[in-house]
Amino acid sequence: MSPRINTFVWVSWLVTILMVISRTRNPLYLVIIFLVVFTVTTFLSRLTGRFKPLFFLRMAAFFIVISAVFNALFAHYGQTVLFTIPAGIPIAGGPITLEAILYGAINGLVLACIFGAFAAISLALSTRAIVRLVPRAFYPVAVILSIALTYLPNTLRQFQQIREAQAVRGHRMRSLRDWLPLVIPLVVGGLERAFNLAESMTARGFASQPSGLPIARRQFFTLFGLLSVLAGWLLRLGGISEIAGSLLMIVGMIIMAAILWAAGRNTPLTSYRQESWSRMDSLIVVGAVISLCAVLLPLPGLNQDSLAYNPYPVATLPSFDPLIGIALLGLLCPLVGMQQSVPAPHTSLPPYSPSDLQPPISED
Repeated sequence: MSPRINTFVWVSWLVTILMVISRTRNPLYLVIIFLVVFTVTTFLSRLTGRFKPLFFLRMAAFFIVISAVFNALFAHYGQTVLFTIPAGIPIAGGPITLEAILYGAINGLVLACIFGAFAAISLALSTRAIVRLVPRAFYPVAVILSIALTYLPNTLRQFQQIREAQAVRGHRMRSLRDWLPLVIPLVVGGLERAFNLAESMTARGFASQPSGLPIARRQFFTLFGLLSVLAGWLLRLGGISEIAGSLLMIVGMIIMAAILWAAGRNTPLTSYRQESWSRMDSLIVVGAVISLCAVLLPLPGLNQDSLAYNPYPVATLPSFDPLIGIALLGLLCPLVGMQQSVPAPHTSLPPYSPSDLQPPISED
């Protein structure tokens, strides 16, 4: 059973995870985020049955080890030298330091957190829910992309079915010519699926709505908005005028948002059942906002200097603020919503005795 949490709540949770990860490199805070992501992913995997937590741990170990080894071999910095590779070996030759290993392991931990967050979203949201997040102006592109993503799994499934059917008929793979009984039905079946899909999409009027804004004018305003954002970014980057740069970026974003809104007005979307917003959704959003404020805003009582950590030139113990650590636990709020979506177990019947199966004895 999939958890009944609003789609936009899951998106806000993912965005919060990514923003918190981009804000800190302290391994202690990253470990907290990793444990949060792992807990949510494990609970989702038990609800959906589509993911194994052990696979997530293996991928996390792979990211951490590979990143640590790669950085240690190609970044010979730091004062704590563990051993030295002969200088005759190109690129990798030089001292292997503890600081380089630690820096690479931190980057691997960041990758593991990102992987776990997206794995949780893939478990929590269906393909239809993810497609509906795309702006209506890009809805035809999103539908085509979802069809393209499902093409390969469907083709592999059909190939396995054809191979099993031919094996039942006594077909054996001995030479290159024996591939024809497999390839020809596969191609024919793929063409039939493509024609059926095209006919069904045409019958439903897919992408047949005319755009209210002319294409040339829409392209002009889109290009103007992009150039405004780029010009504003260059003004801020060069230190010429931060106010003018910010205004240009805001104007460009507003123009592009208006173009997307105007293009999406002619793409009506209907839904059999609208998603509702519950108190639990509000609680999850509040938990994400608390975590985000703890790492972004200079709130009193918080040591935000502990968010930054650099093992170079000498590895030291990172500082830790318990209040920030507690605030990051607000990202565990989806567990409460998912716990409520789990159906209550059936009450077990009391154990029976052999006398229950005997007919009653009448007094007559």
